[in-house]
Amino acid sequence: EQLLEIRQKKGTKNVKFMLSLFMDDCKLRREKIRRTVAARQLMDHKKGIAQADENIDILNAQGIPPEDLLGTATSQLTSTLTRIRNLKTYDLFTRVLQDSLAEVLESKLQLVATQMEVVKAKSGMAANPSLLALRIIKERWGDLKRFSIYNLFQECLLRGQSMSFSSDDEMLAFLVQSSYAKVDHIIQIDRDKLASRDPLLPSICYDLLQENAELRKMCNTYQLKVLLMKEGKTRPGDPGTR
Repeated sequence: EQLLEIRQKKGTKNVKFMLSLFMDDCKLRREKIRRTVAARQLMDHKKGIAQADENIDILNAQGIPPEDLLGTATSQLTSTLTRIRNLKTYDLFTRVLQDSLAEVLESKLQLVATQMEVVKAKSGMAANPSLLALRIIKERWGDLKRFSIYNLFQECLLRGQSMSFSSDDEMLAFLVQSSYAKVDHIIQIDRDKLASRDPLLPSICYDLLQENAELRKMCNTYQLKVLLMKEGKTRPGDPGTR
């Protein structure tokens, strides 16, 4: 907003050029700080995983029953995974690091769940080794349902990003691309068949999740068009895109 305000003010070209350079430098520094903070937070979470492993070793040395030990491990891993997923990233490198840490934690959770099923089987209880894999698919499905394209649209308006677009079509293209990126981010891990998918589960479970994501992309595009048309009608003096 400040950059647009500076460009609209009257003055010599040299002064306006220097002010624009200064604002661009401020924006670059802000992005650099954001990336650095996000990367450090991810590294702190990675160190927290090692600390959690040490706590499990201490409990194991104290003779804690396997069920309680595995339950504690599941709770700690789940809370760490939630924090990592909720962390906001601003560049490709930290996003890849975030996905890698999430994939490691999900694999660790699947291992703990398998160990829990082994303990149940030894006790004569019914065991299901694919239970966690099904739960992960259910969580992905829930994340897709909770993602709100309307919130993304309102966030764009509140940040004033709509002022930097020359037309509603340009804003629509930006929002569609952003929504696609968010949907892809939710299901990105499951596209690696060897590393992330459970071989005991039918592949149709993952295929249905992928198809659901593609359908939601199309629905998001349609919803964004409707929102932009509605926003254009409510803006006085702006014909918008009809």
